Amino acid sequence: MISDLPSLNLNWISILLPTDQPDDGREDKPSYLLSDPALYQACVPALKTIEEVLAKTSIADFCSGVKQEHFPNSEFVGSYEEAGLTIGVLVEQWLHQRRELIKGRVLNMSGVQHWFSFVYELETVKEVVVSDYSEAEVEKFGYRTKVDVIGDFSAETLPMEAESLDTILCLSVLEHCDDPFQMIINLGQLLRPGGYLFVECPFAYIDGHLDPDNWRFCRDGYRLLAKKAQLDLVETGQYGNYASFTSMLYGLPVGTETDRGIPWINWMVCQKPS
Repeated sequence: MISDLPSLNLNWISILLPTDQPDDGREDKPSYLLSDPALYQACVPALKTIEEVLAKTSIADFCSGVKQEHFPNSEFVGSYEEAGLTIGVLVEQWLHQRRELIKGRVLNMSGVQHWFSFVYELETVKEVVVSDYSEAEVEKFGYRTKVDVIGDFSAETLPMEAESLDTILCLSVLEHCDDPFQMIINLGQLLRPGGYLFVECPFAYIDGHLDPDNWRFCRDGYRLLAKKAQLDLVETGQYGNYASFTSMLYGLPVGTETDRGIPWINWMVCQKPS
């Protein structure tokens, strides 16, 4: 049964493939951990298990099962779910549940329009601006979007006019910057009073999934970031949890009421005081 399975990321299959290519600094190189032949061999049993699951279950059903496990009352079907890409099903569900906070002029940081097309269709959204650190165009899974603002949002100088945005989507971006404290401070300065900042980053995830991969954030870390930026923390949370696997492997009571388990993703939503 799908409900009995962990929330596997089917897209890891391609990432797990071994490679003999050197680490030449390319941004599209495979993870340096999982390109190790010995580590790959250690992953073979898990890959076989995934293949057996897919032989019995369609990818569409698997994605739907992952969604229902974490968002059981949702009827929303986003672009990731339609494409059968479990890597984005949870984040699009999380964001869609908070769509009433997305409004006005929106900054989509390194985001491709296709994968969050519902944001562009919201009546509360007047404009969506796309940013990136260095590229004039961002690409993800075959879809591309033109970049409007190129710049380092963790630098001391703001790449945009202060208080020019109503909503900022910083999704899987903060872990790659040089200075996360400065970036959150900057994003707070870019928001108009009352505006919202959405931040989502991997926690228990592939080390080196993109280059550079600098940071991981606990939920307490998010609280500290919001405090330093003088933003009001609306809520923080997580989805995905590897606690059951760790409990089985090490015999530790991980994921009990005394801790937060081992989340795949930690997130926060902040608001700039009016």
